[in-house]
Amino acid sequence: MVACFYSTALCNLSCSYCYINKGENLKGYDDALEKSFKDPDYYLSLFKRIVPENKQSVERIEVWGGEPLLHLDRVEPTIKLFVDEYKALNQIFFSSNFCHERVVPSILSLSKLLGGIPGRDFTIKIQISLDGPPDISDKSRGVGVTSRILKNLSLLIASLENLPSNVKLRLNLKPTLDIGCIQKFLSKDYCVEYYKYFEDNIVDPVVGLNSSKISIAPASLSNLVVPYPYTKDDGVLFADVCKNLFEISVENKASTIFKYYKVILPYLKHGLTQRIDTTKYNFNGGFCGAALGSVTLLPDNKVAICHRSIGDIADNLVTPVNDKVSNGLFVLNGVGDYEKACARFNNLRRNGTSLIVDLTTLIRTLASVNQVDAKYLDEQLAMEGAYFIASQASLCVHSNYDMTGSQYLMYTGYVKLFLNGASEYILAGKELL
Repeated sequence: MVACFYSTALCNLSCSYCYINKGENLKGYDDALEKSFKDPDYYLSLFKRIVPENKQSVERIEVWGGEPLLHLDRVEPTIKLFVDEYKALNQIFFSSNFCHERVVPSILSLSKLLGGIPGRDFTIKIQISLDGPPDISDKSRGVGVTSRILKNLSLLIASLENLPSNVKLRLNLKPTLDIGCIQKFLSKDYCVEYYKYFEDNIVDPVVGLNSSKISIAPASLSNLVVPYPYTKDDGVLFADVCKNLFEISVENKASTIFKYYKVILPYLKHGLTQRIDTTKYNFNGGFCGAALGSVTLLPDNKVAICHRSIGDIADNLVTPVNDKVSNGLFVLNGVGDYEKACARFNNLRRNGTSLIVDLTTLIRTLASVNQVDAKYLDEQLAMEGAYFIASQASLCVHSNYDMTGSQYLMYTGYVKLFLNGASEYILAGKELL
């Protein structure tokens, strides 16, 4: 089980694609978060009340925001209590914009806390939100953001000697692009330049240390902003981009264009390649596991099933009639709501669900009106397309609700994005691995 916390509702940036309504009302919620952490026992007690006893083995803590490193210190006493309570807990994760003065001090402070726990080894996993070179990152996140991220990385590397021997840092990059930025990747030269930027400025400085204290996973092509009203034209554009990335990956295999990357296509960790038996329509799930594998603990005896729920809370502060909060869809009021949420997710993930049937029908319908490739009129191919879509990290019930008003109705934009040619290149990229 993963226990998640919001260290703060505030952020030092105003990224163009952020889903959080950053009005003045969030300051009030941040005050409530600050107050809730003054009693470290509160969150451990809430977790034990909400989560069934047979699931109360915590292996990982995640800290979200806002920008979590602005006030990571608030969460430290709670982290210590959870670590003491759950001996299997060995990972702390947070996703940070990595571009303010508290970044490195916060990481070192948490490391010192974990270093004081004898006989236990810990990994701090840090997801760095860097979208690419300054022409992309500074445009989306603010002028000077990219240089501040690189500065903090240098400061962190220089501080590794202060890292306790039982603590390791694991970095990964999370770029986010909007469809306008994706157009830059129609140039193969830009594709190569983009990935080499990450290699030269982020990956190489870490890998070159040859240190057991710190490691980094290179970035693949980023998340596309979700939810987003993708059209057929966007899908055709994305297919052209994936074609470029596939061809570069083939060249890279033969002539080593990149130092660290092998295949640069997106979504390679997801998507199914095997032929599917059309008589079964079984589905084992491709969701993030919200409500089943994680729980986000909130003030006022509430919990959430999705780390993105800070956006729901922000919306509800502005417009109190918010279904995602008031109807207990994503922000839950106690044990009863949590049990209902788990039941909903279990129903989606079990074999025999109608999800694949419904998605296959949707794909064939879209093919019949020329919104995805016409080959998906064939049921076998449509179902393989359904499995591909369903096994993507982008299969998010939160995004489904944002776009359709239902957790269960699949948003057609994802289908248009992947099934106008992109999926073929992504699956071919898997064969290069």
